[in-house]
Amino acid sequence: MLFIFASIAGMIFGMRIISYWLLFLPLVFFTLLYTAPKFPHSIFKQLEKHIIGKTFLLTLVWTYATAILPMLITSAEWTWLNTVFSIHRFTLIFPICILFDIRDKRADRITGIKSIVTLLPAKTIRRIFNVFILLHLLTSALAFFVKMDNFLIYITFLIPSIITYRLYPKAIKSTNAYLFYFVLDGLMILAPVCYFLIILFQNI
Repeated sequence: MLFIFASIAGMIFGMRIISYWLLFLPLVFFTLLYTAPKFPHSIFKQLEKHIIGKTFLLTLVWTYATAILPMLITSAEWTWLNTVFSIHRFTLIFPICILFDIRDKRADRITGIKSIVTLLPAKTIRRIFNVFILLHLLTSALAFFVKMDNFLIYITFLIPSIITYRLYPKAIKSTNAYLFYFVLDGLMILAPVCYFLIILFQNI
């Protein structure tokens, strides 16, 4: 029933944005590449053993859907600031996806799915996690010094990565659904929500 409902809704809203279909194709491709091993067919199941970029693919899908695609639709032209913001989003989402993969490590190893979490030692994974958190902070600083004139907005850019970094010791030992699907997933939209509230209150 959910599949039927989603298909009908997809067709209805898809017709409303038909002029942007080409921009949605990369999202469809990467989503299918990521989810194909879950399909109940031997051809697709074989992909589990060959797709090694699970973490990267998932991050790419989220980054494209929440940052790149909206900018492609609304921006008159693509600038280097659009690129900086895309990297900024990617470097936040990637560490969050690492935490999800650590939680799923045992299941991925059983099913043969390869990711950086199943292939690399824990210390290396932590270093990669730290590097991406640092890159997120650096892109936040770059955006602030070049474009932003509101220090409060700059702080909202920093908060998600700082919270993600602080949650690492707890997240690698927990399977709590609220932590992953409410807190960690929520960190992906925390900065935009804070930005909206700041602009709203400043205009009151």
